[in-house]
Amino acid sequence: MAEAADLDTFWLNLYLGQLRQRGWYVGPLGDPHRPLALGAALARPTEVDVVMVWSSQALAYRAPRIDQAGRFDPLRPLWVSAHYRGAVSWVLRWALTLDPPDTSRSVLYAVGPNFAAPHSAISTKFSYAPTQTLAS
Repeated sequence: MAEAADLDTFWLNLYLGQLRQRGWYVGPLGDPHRPLALGAALARPTEVDVVMVWSSQALAYRAPRIDQAGRFDPLRPLWVSAHYRGAVSWVLRWALTLDPPDTSRSVLYAVGPNFAAPHSAISTKFSYAPTQTLAS
């Protein structure tokens, strides 16, 4: 009989595989050899969807690509149009079932500077740089 940890790993791999298949960038946050978290991002012309996974908890959100002082950083949003925080499997499911963005119906919610993660916790070493594929 499979143990709970084996099933959790199975679902995590399945959901991360689905994200990759749908064009999401998935990679470590922080030092690649000792990552602080796992991050995933999907850039769209007007918004970006982001997932961050820390051990048993995760956060997913959709943020508008609003220029913040000449630069957009998807890991430090000032506004979100949707978000979900909780157990990893539920957050990944939520991200996979998001409807495509509809900017005509989006309501923006202001979030603090530490909404996604404390500034010190997220290194600029996340391979998904603010300019990478966001020009699409």
